[in-house]
Amino acid sequence: MDKKQFRILVVDDEKKTLNLFSSIFAPAQKSRDSASSAMTFALTLCEQAEEAVQAVREAIEEENPFA
Repeated sequence: MDKKQFRILVVDDEKKTLNLFSSIFAPAQKSRDSASSAMTFALTLCEQAEEAVQAVREAIEEENPFA
């Protein structure tokens, strides 16, 4: 089965929150490779609004938007 990858932009000034999102949506490689998972997630983590806006601009230019 082909895996669908979703791009997710997470913006928060708390490192702890960014780490939590990362642990939820991008778990260890071992568990991502399981045959039961039909989705994967590409996370972009930003601590500042300006950084997030730049990430969105680049995603639009690359025609690879966030979900």
